[in-house]
Amino acid sequence: MREIRRLIDAQGWQIAFPLELRTTASDDVALSTANGRESMYIAFHVPRFKNPYEYMPKVEPILKAAGGRPHWGKMNTLTRADFSALYPRFDEFCALREELDPQWRFGSDYTRRVFG
Repeated sequence: MREIRRLIDAQGWQIAFPLELRTTASDDVALSTANGRESMYIAFHVPRFKNPYEYMPKVEPILKAAGGRPHWGKMNTLTRADFSALYPRFDEFCALREELDPQWRFGSDYTRRVFG
C-alpha cells in the first residue's frame, strides 16, 4: 500500500474513489485469484471519464512485485502468457474453453487477448 500511495502522490493523481481492500481464503477454482493461496484484493476504481490505461500500466508493476495476481476479467494490460504464469490452472481452463468453443462464438477481442 505504501508503494501505491507513493505512486499516486508522485503522479499527482486525484482519485475520488477509495481503494477497496479485501482478503479471502485459498481455493481450488481454476480462474480464481485465490487459487492455491490466501489472497488480499486491492481494487482500484476510476471514474468513467478518466482513462484507466493511464493508471494500470503504472500500478501493475507494483502489484506484480508483491506477488499480485490480477483478476483476468477486470481491467488489465496482461496477455494469456502473463496469466498462464500467474494462475496455476489457467492453461487447463483455456484448453477447456478451446474445446467447448473452437470457433470463438462467445469470444471478443478482450477474451482472445486473455484466453487466445
